Amino acid sequence: MLRAAPGEIDVTRFEELAEQGRRALAEGRNDVALERLTRALGLWRGEAVLEGLPLPASLRGEAARLERLRASVVDAALEARLALGQHAEVLADLEALTRRDPLNERLRTQLMLALYRCGRRAEALAVYQEARETLAAELGVDPGPDLNRMHQRILADDPALAPPRTAATRRIFAPAELPIDSAAFTGRAAEITRLRAALTSAGPVAVHTITGAAGIGKSALAVHVAHQVAGGFPDGRLYVNLHGATPDARPLNPAGALARLLRSSATTRPCPPTWTRRRPGSAR
Repeated sequence: MLRAAPGEIDVTRFEELAEQGRRALAEGRNDVALERLTRALGLWRGEAVLEGLPLPASLRGEAARLERLRASVVDAALEARLALGQHAEVLADLEALTRRDPLNERLRTQLMLALYRCGRRAEALAVYQEARETLAAELGVDPGPDLNRMHQRILADDPALAPPRTAATRRIFAPAELPIDSAAFTGRAAEITRLRAALTSAGPVAVHTITGAAGIGKSALAVHVAHQVAGGFPDGRLYVNLHGATPDARPLNPAGALARLLRSSATTRPCPPTWTRRRPGSAR
């Protein structure tokens, strides 16, 4: 039997954060919504659930459900960022997502709005024409009401499409991705003192490595110390599990690790994050 306390299972935590984010978005608390939705997406370790593993039918259905939920969270996060005036920042993401899912009218609508707010009105209208042709060719249907409405509003230069005036003063959130600390952690007093002193001392950012045989608690020590010094790193605490020693799991490659860190840093200040370096296969 697997015994887990509340908040220890990433799927449960993802669903909780997603629900909190959608509720905040519906209430117009866009900054809170973005923070919750970004944290939810930060729990993912790839584009698909249990990618590359043979799954029974029941798990395939659950994996498909979670992937659909992730897509809805991505959509909600984009909506929150547009509501906060981050149209220039999300433009590249919207273009990439639209190329991957050309029949998604919601993405097309968001892309048109982002282009229009960036002063690219003609390109925004071209997105509508492309969507109209694609939908007719692939499905034999016309654009839906939301896409049509955005097209008409752009043609009319609707003043309501202008960016929000509060965009320049939007709140900035830092990622907080550390796994839950173990309440039963004991020992390692000398190592904890040494790491705390090194990570809290003034001067250049330090890189520290924890080495040792598999299973002796390197990751637990790193997470334990990271929680103790977290207050000294207000720009964010990032965590990446490279799965180098995880049974039946494919190790995370450098590109995947970098993509994970960049996604986590998307809503933080433009200064480099501070993180602890570990051996390949360990948590960073």
